[in-house]
Amino acid sequence: MKKFIVLTLCLVMLVCTLSGCAGPSTETQVQKAALSATALTVKLGESAQLSVLNYTGQVRWSSSSSAIATVTQDGVVSAVAIGSVAITATLAEGETMTCVVDIQPGVSMVESIKVTSIFSDTSDITVNYESGSTVSLRATCTPAVDEKLTWSSSDELLATVDANGVVTVWGNGIAEIKATALNGVEGTCKVRIKNVPATVKPKSVPVTDTEIPVIETDGENSGTVSGKFTSPVPVTSPSAKTSVIVSDKNVYLNVGEDYTLTYAVGNTTSGDVNWMSSDKTVAIVKNGRIVAVGEGRVVISAVTGDGAVASCSVAVGEKEIKKMKKEVSDAKK
Repeated sequence: MKKFIVLTLCLVMLVCTLSGCAGPSTETQVQKAALSATALTVKLGESAQLSVLNYTGQVRWSSSSSAIATVTQDGVVSAVAIGSVAITATLAEGETMTCVVDIQPGVSMVESIKVTSIFSDTSDITVNYESGSTVSLRATCTPAVDEKLTWSSSDELLATVDANGVVTVWGNGIAEIKATALNGVEGTCKVRIKNVPATVKPKSVPVTDTEIPVIETDGENSGTVSGKFTSPVPVTSPSAKTSVIVSDKNVYLNVGEDYTLTYAVGNTTSGDVNWMSSDKTVAIVKNGRIVAVGEGRVVISAVTGDGAVASCSVAVGEKEIKKMKKEVSDAKK
């Protein structure tokens, strides 16, 4: 009888083992950290939240161009100007993840903007530092609508501007102050600055938002960020020492096609630039020659040695070409 009971217990244990009734596994699957989105579309005047999923460590956020979009250390992306930008999350362990953000026009009835001093009706003014270090500008919209405009300066080492159009000057030279409506319509005022003494300390502009990701295209790490390029001076004030422009702002290619950008560099003795692609799985670039390798959207940038950046948006594939052409057409309306 005992042998029968022992045999029966052994059979029950064997069945339970085979059928999985021994209880849940003690092993837990560890999910890999990932961005909440790898591509976003944000309209001017709006913002979007990014986060790193399955991760509890510290994250440092940066923007490849804070002149197009800024990002807080909480991952909130705010649209500043129409264009494309790479938002990068750097984990405490050094791993980086990138989201490409397209900034599109918002809804606005503004057709034109005129920017002048509050004391004149001209869009070309002179600021004599001996009379004061600030000047207030006003933006007149046509038609007259109550809309919050975005203010920016072409060179923050010469002049900065706050959200109300008040300009503070820091150095002698010429800066263009721009007011932008939600639909992308712009108005500018040329500010000529003189008699700023050498004892005035220039505006300190942060350089933390100038990282451009480098994405692998070959091998088992294809599609991952392998490194980054960091400009030594801010992208937000590219004319501090140098200015650079590229021949096209928008390029349309099918996979396998190529196109060569030309560029011009000013205010420097060196005409060399580094060419960068925000996503080498979509397009690669060398000496200005862009080669489309996969469907999608990519930003091609020409970067000077002291940090000036000019960028071109490239749409690869019929779907992206159609989408970007519509965006460009809508922005001109």
